Amino acid sequence: LLAELSGHLSFNAHLIELGDIARPVGAALSRQELPAEVEAELQAIENADLLIVAAPVYRGSYPGLLKHLFDLIDLNALIDTPVLLAATGGSDAMPWFWITSYAPCSVSSRP
Repeated sequence: LLAELSGHLSFNAHLIELGDIARPVGAALSRQELPAEVEAELQAIENADLLIVAAPVYRGSYPGLLKHLFDLIDLNALIDTPVLLAATGGSDAMPWFWITSYAPCSVSSRP
């Protein structure tokens, strides 16, 4: 997605691979338990002008670790931040995935 967009737009991108920070994110019960490098990645998410969130479909939903990552994000940090949601999968159940899993994520939580 980033490569395709960069062919049409000029922007600075910061790619965060969840697999690279999976262990510290998965082990943290609170943000205070995260190492400084992972805290910096969370701050990058919170300060982004635009987020592109892409993940594979796993058992009919987005990965639990992705949910946990966003649970660690400040509740109000992403208000008014545009988010492009993308998923990969190949089953006939993909339309249900969008309705039951990602659609609730795309609803704004304005205070």
